[in-house]
Amino acid sequence: MTQLRLASPAVLVLLSVLSACEGDKVLEPTVDGGPDLGESADLGADLLYADAPASIDGPTSALDLAADVPITSIDAPLASEVAQPVADTADAEAETGTIDLGSPGDCMHVEGGPHLGTVTMGAIGAEVRFEVWSSCGALDTGPISASIDHPFIRISTNTCATAVNPSSTAPCTVGLRLTPPAGAAPTTVTAVLAVRSSLGGASISVTGIATTGGGPHTDPSSVNFGILPIGESATRTATFTNVSSQTTAPLSVSLSGAGAAQLFILETTTCKGSLASAASCQIVVQYRPTDRSGVNASVLLTDGAFTVAIPAVGSAIPAVTPSTTYQAAPPSIDFGTVPIGHSSTLTVTVTNMSSPQGPLPVAILSGAGAEQVSIVGPASFGPLAPGASFQIVVRYLPRDTSGVDARIIVTDGQASFGISMVGSAVMPTPLDAAIEAGPDVGGG
Repeated sequence: MTQLRLASPAVLVLLSVLSACEGDKVLEPTVDGGPDLGESADLGADLLYADAPASIDGPTSALDLAADVPITSIDAPLASEVAQPVADTADAEAETGTIDLGSPGDCMHVEGGPHLGTVTMGAIGAEVRFEVWSSCGALDTGPISASIDHPFIRISTNTCATAVNPSSTAPCTVGLRLTPPAGAAPTTVTAVLAVRSSLGGASISVTGIATTGGGPHTDPSSVNFGILPIGESATRTATFTNVSSQTTAPLSVSLSGAGAAQLFILETTTCKGSLASAASCQIVVQYRPTDRSGVNASVLLTDGAFTVAIPAVGSAIPAVTPSTTYQAAPPSIDFGTVPIGHSSTLTVTVTNMSSPQGPLPVAILSGAGAEQVSIVGPASFGPLAPGASFQIVVRYLPRDTSGVDARIIVTDGQASFGISMVGSAVMPTPLDAAIEAGPDVGGG
């Protein structure tokens, strides 16, 4: 689409490279220089294209140019021949409809899912995120819009609307949720997620299953592996129960989506043969990151007559190694034995031992029982000068007696190191409960 630019605040200079033409072919201009006036400028009845001088000294008027530069007049294209811009919607969650996907030369990409899971009518499904990026280098994408062409699916997040030139290593994301309305008929939902920027568009097909309350589903309906260092692993289990009155055909489990090659169905999975009515089986899946691309995929369970899609997500950070940049004091922490319902809070001090200013460090939790520990102090910190330090405050609040054997992982995006943390839990005694409740001061 033609863009008109200003060479100075008062003068409109149109620069063009005229392509060879024959017959009735229209000469096409290349416009350069000055602020962009947008894609919706009125082309008018005719356009004048000038071969402008290589350089212009001092104030120049359009009349000066007209006197020195040969002018060629051509008919402007009809309105029907000019591609119209795609309108952007203010509310990303409400965007629906189709979208122009641009030309085959577009450099936008979208990847993820593509399965949105199985969701009961009237419920809201888990968010499945799709990564969007440009392969056009430093070319400005501008705001990136997203649309979905099915009323049962809504856009729940769209970081691309404010992203600046997302790349394959730093993509923006569009989140989708399957939200079938109550009272609708059970169906398999198929739709197209489309994204578009000033550099073009891309699309991906997505699917989901809308069921009644008794339809096939797993518990949990999605799995999240959290953040893992490269070379380590995390395992999650989903239980499928046959709620129908019939025995299923032989079950099979497969993987699909971005990062699926880093997921593995373990031998302990029991969803393999036919499953009787009211019986259950387990799907055991493991995430083993080999790079920092992460996983945004689906675990698919099917017997041929039905398919249950289980969204699986996870992220990766650099492998944990001994650090020469940071030093932790103490190097490990022990919460001791904590009654359920009580808590233990400890502090670790991390110091930058390198000579240059260190990059921005971030603290995360990983390992068995890490979900019962929280970072109550800051989890990210500004770049550290040599010798500077920061404190990480963590709290163990046990919900059961499984204990914790995990790590605080500090990473700056280039390297990671770990601080081990352990703790055990016991059932509270009546005395513990009385201490937690506080003294009884009576009614007077």
